[in-house]
Amino acid sequence: MESSYPPMVGNGLGFLGALTALFGLYRFDMPQARNRTKAIALIILAAGAVILFLSYTRSVLLFFIVSVLIIAAYEKRTIRIGVILITVISLLAAPGIQDKVIDHLRRGATDEQITSLSSRTQFWDTILKRDPVQLMVGEGFATGTLFQDYQSRGTHKVFTSRNAHNSVLEIIMSSGFIGAAIWLTIIIRIGLQMVKIRRKLRSMKEWGRLHFHHFMMGVFVLSVLRSIMNSTFVYVDYFFFVFLAMIMYTETLSISLLRPKTIAPKFRPMSR
Repeated sequence: MESSYPPMVGNGLGFLGALTALFGLYRFDMPQARNRTKAIALIILAAGAVILFLSYTRSVLLFFIVSVLIIAAYEKRTIRIGVILITVISLLAAPGIQDKVIDHLRRGATDEQITSLSSRTQFWDTILKRDPVQLMVGEGFATGTLFQDYQSRGTHKVFTSRNAHNSVLEIIMSSGFIGAAIWLTIIIRIGLQMVKIRRKLRSMKEWGRLHFHHFMMGVFVLSVLRSIMNSTFVYVDYFFFVFLAMIMYTETLSISLLRPKTIAPKFRPMSR
């Protein structure tokens, strides 16, 4: 599943499918939505779910389910939570379906590859064993694509992967722990802002805006969880703009909702 341009690998395609499915779910649950809107939303949801399933991305599928459960909890959709849990348990428990689902998700990988997260843990362990100075300040942009075996003074790559498959470790390789600390600060700030905005919207009883905010929180959770298994948002690709959109969204609402409004003093004409 890779096009000639722009490039799209399985992980990215699965993430795109998950985002599409979340958007379809958001449109379907819109307050006072018309039947036509709900029908179109179901088509979008189904298309995203099919793309996600056929992309063979195990981690994104798991994180998508977690995001949907979080949104359902915020929206107090108790029945939906029960249906999701029953469906997942049934697929994993039914003998005939269980084998097919597991074979599909294994993607032909061995037990060793699965336990090592497709060799990710080996890559991460090698990164963290590097020189302390390199870990502190990094070695420059896109080091993950040029990762060399310095211990043996070889010129070959230690791994054939194009990045560290972890946003934090990718930044550590490029900008060190200093850059990773800044990155985590931004992520934590966005998360805290979203929680505060949700409280404010609930107190204002802005149910339509709150529903959209829950969708944005689901996108944020999905994106952050995916960044554990992939270098999400680190490079300027498709999904980097999702990151920018979340920053602009939280900052804009924080300014308009959370900060106290100041009243400008009345204009007083100068006395003659």
